Amino acid sequence: MGIVGPSRPIDSTVSTPSRAEGWVVRVITDPVQLEAEQLAWTNLGRAAVEPNAFYEPWFFLPAWRAMGDSTATWRIIVLEQTVKNRTHWAGFFPFQIAGSRFSPLGQKLQLWQHPQCFLTTPLIAAGQEHEVLDQLLAFLKADRSFPSIMHWPLATSGGPIGQALTDIARRELLSLHAKDTFNRALLRPWTGADTEEACQEYLLRSLGGHHLRELRRQRRRLNETGDLEFRTLQNRSQLGVWADWFLKLEAAGWKGREGTAFDCHDRSREFFREVLHQGFDGGSIQLFGLFRQGEPLALKLNLLAGAGGFSFKIAYQEEFSKLSPGVQLEIDNLRQFQTSGRQWMDSCAVADHSMINRLWAERRTVQDLLISTGRWSSDLSLSAMPFARGILRTVRRTVRALRPKH
Repeated sequence: MGIVGPSRPIDSTVSTPSRAEGWVVRVITDPVQLEAEQLAWTNLGRAAVEPNAFYEPWFFLPAWRAMGDSTATWRIIVLEQTVKNRTHWAGFFPFQIAGSRFSPLGQKLQLWQHPQCFLTTPLIAAGQEHEVLDQLLAFLKADRSFPSIMHWPLATSGGPIGQALTDIARRELLSLHAKDTFNRALLRPWTGADTEEACQEYLLRSLGGHHLRELRRQRRRLNETGDLEFRTLQNRSQLGVWADWFLKLEAAGWKGREGTAFDCHDRSREFFREVLHQGFDGGSIQLFGLFRQGEPLALKLNLLAGAGGFSFKIAYQEEFSKLSPGVQLEIDNLRQFQTSGRQWMDSCAVADHSMINRLWAERRTVQDLLISTGRWSSDLSLSAMPFARGILRTVRRTVRALRPKH
């Protein structure tokens, strides 16, 4: 039996013809209505110029059922285009109304982010970035029932969507403000031969000789404790067993002690299982592991989207932590990725993650972005943000300098 979603009345979908012929802007106030439109939604996810597995239906709907706030005010905006009597989704923006009317910036249209969502870049069909953003901004500027500021908490920067947004902001004189900008580790295939020697050269460049020799020593020590084997989930009939393995392994570690493991709560456990089943059926997950004497030593779950992927979760036996089983599995992941044909993998890690930043050589820039929809009040508010942030940073540096040094 599936998870029962957050209780809320079923609302109607509002469809508004846009200024451009063939475009319709739809506002959906209840996510349950999205369940009937998964085909168009899935097609958009596959056609997205910047893939985002967290906003595809197979992941988004289980997340909403498990983690959706029953008090949230949803304003999910879908942009549809009809060409030659065929209608397709061109943009998907799962907004919630956040903030207070009495806060300095007032209420905002915030792209939904939950504890298991590590990217909030909206889904936009490739080649239609400018059109979709133009339609969205024109709609929001004209309809004053919507907040005048959009908030994209974890959006990619420098890609096609960010470039289109920059072009439009410059043309329309819109204010943008990046509350935070950081880089996180990204994996790309190395060039040249797909050999073990090439893998070792990549690791040598990333880690350095001393650290690489230490990892080799740890691998030998692990082999001495029992036969090691790399396995990949291949059959749907094995999903239940692999899910049990992962849930048990994660709950036995620090996440279990802190109460954040999937197995600590009924809803998060069901969310994990549903994502595995939905993702496997759609070819959207990779689940593999390092096994010792037939038992899982470390397990890793990746989410797949378009030509890339997202490193979602990893769990390992902490009793072997001195031999770095998680890092050993990451090296196996690197080898597997090289032969997968995928062009990139996002680590989903924090900015200063010491292990993955050393192991993965590339970077992806992510921003916490505020965007004015073109009303003078929001333009004025966001224009003042850099000045306010500069004052705050000056105060923080001054306080830090005045602290006594021990």
